Amino acid sequence: MLYYSASSTWRRSCIGLLVSKKVYRDYKYVDTILYSGFTNTGKVNYDGNSRRDTTWSNNYLHLKILMNNGIIDNNLSTWKCFNRDGSWNNNYAPNAIDPTIFYNSVNKQLFMTYGSWSGGIFLLELDVHSGLPKYPGKDGVDSTSGNFYDRYFGTILQEVIIYQVKDHTLNSIKTVDFISCLRHMGVFLPMEDII
Repeated sequence: MLYYSASSTWRRSCIGLLVSKKVYRDYKYVDTILYSGFTNTGKVNYDGNSRRDTTWSNNYLHLKILMNNGIIDNNLSTWKCFNRDGSWNNNYAPNAIDPTIFYNSVNKQLFMTYGSWSGGIFLLELDVHSGLPKYPGKDGVDSTSGNFYDRYFGTILQEVIIYQVKDHTLNSIKTVDFISCLRHMGVFLPMEDII
């Protein structure tokens, strides 16, 4: 599996999935699994110099399909990725860039972190076999970590972490909510697997 990001403007991006049985060639496109920068203003919207309509319900996006199939909540009035005027809320929602995949061998789970300076870094669980997202479906707050999770984007990792490895020990320079979120999800591996 190979995850990539592509951008057309500073907020309109997507993350796609390719698969191959060989690391170095013969990749086949599976799907675009995540989009950012879409809008809900009730009119045609363009972003920057692009002439592509950013309205969430366009057929080139999969959001309408996910909502119609009950995979994600279809109540647009409660979705925080839109500002009141229906424009993209980049203070809340991520830019769909920089996918990084990791596997939790203890709980046998696959995760992707992604995002940017805009809405922050997000964590989304992926299906171990297909590599496709396990969208949360609803918005909420994790009872253990207190981190917010979005119906489509996954869990927001709220703060930046600074770590230092010294004498084969992982030391936190700054304690942040991100740690409790990952521990709750069982993401940390034994120290000997990290070093």
